[in-house]
Amino acid sequence: MDGPQPRTTESLAPLGTLSAREREVLSLRAAGVSLREIARTLCVEQRTVKFHLGNIYLKLGMEAKSQGARQLQLSRFASYLPKEGGNTMASVKGTHGRVVQVLGAVVDCVFPADRLPAIYNAVEIFRDAREIREGGSDLPERLVLEVEQHIGNNWVRCVAMDTTDGIRRGMQ
Repeated sequence: MDGPQPRTTESLAPLGTLSAREREVLSLRAAGVSLREIARTLCVEQRTVKFHLGNIYLKLGMEAKSQGARQLQLSRFASYLPKEGGNTMASVKGTHGRVVQVLGAVVDCVFPADRLPAIYNAVEIFRDAREIREGGSDLPERLVLEVEQHIGNNWVRCVAMDTTDGIRRGMQ
């Protein structure tokens, strides 16, 4: 018999062994997203993405050596992934929230109800480059926050990965 064969439950069993992060990487890679863009989207290093892909190939028993063959296999497996209820960073990319409170390294942000970032995902705040230049500051333009809690009213509580100097209420 030639052509693609329908997947059986047994052949899909390895999908259940993937972690949530591995499923995210699988979905993005199957969609043709580059390693660099996956790393940027998930706020991790490229080597971390490669590590996850290695685990995915191992768990799914993917033996193909060529990138094209692996891409085809990833696409087939990704089409069987269950759709999860929570938003991933990939699905909320480009969503704009607003800073509502800054308490030291803890930053609370509000987002549209249907675009709330999932817990443990990254949120980026961009400082005003003009303020940084004029103040002679060596602060990075981008501040990365990690969502730790959904606290109600479409607010998320985040922990900053760097200093919150220059972050104020109302920033997007």
